[in-house]
Amino acid sequence: MFSLFDVVLELGASTPGPASLGVFAASIPAELRAAREFEWLSDAEAAQACAMTRAQRRAQFAAGRWLLRHAAERIFGKDGYRLACGGGRPLATAPGGPAAVSLSHSGELVLCAAGRVRSLGVDVERVRPRAHWNGLSSWTLHPRERERIERAGESQRWRGFYQSWTYKEALAKALGEGVFALPFDRVLVSADGRLECMPPDPRLGDPGWRLAALRVGEGFAGAVAWCA
Repeated sequence: MFSLFDVVLELGASTPGPASLGVFAASIPAELRAAREFEWLSDAEAAQACAMTRAQRRAQFAAGRWLLRHAAERIFGKDGYRLACGGGRPLATAPGGPAAVSLSHSGELVLCAAGRVRSLGVDVERVRPRAHWNGLSSWTLHPRERERIERAGESQRWRGFYQSWTYKEALAKALGEGVFALPFDRVLVSADGRLECMPPDPRLGDPGWRLAALRVGEGFAGAVAWCA
């Protein structure tokens, strides 16, 4: 069904060992948006899906749960993991060390990250112009980020904005925080994904934090954040 499945990023792959972290993508097929039952969902997940009134949201949820299992098997091994998919974000456990997973969706695109890391977050957003640039950028962008993005010109403004947004939302997810719990305007991410400035938080002081932009197709921006 998911013929447009793709590997966006794999890190730490060795031969013959598996990758230590991977990000995977799937485009939601049209037939899934019309479906109401999905054979790969657990009973609890099926109940969640049935309660969703919007067909697109239901398809995103079902596709995300399919991709979650695919990613976990690829990174942790077919029989080497357990997933807890309650009402909140999914959690993973696997023998031999830490394990983490994260999901994101926007429009017809779904991303899943899985890794043998302590903390992990992924985000994808459709790049689209928005009203009220000044208001959005003032609470989303660090002043130095805003200056850099505005200097790049009107044609690149929204791509730069959403790339910065996805870095920070991925980081917030990795921290287990909501979007509004992390002061985005106090987090400075360089153009190549380095954390250059951040609010005083002992969790962010760990030198193991990494960010990476994701190539997720024309019209989308994506990023992954993790702490080994």
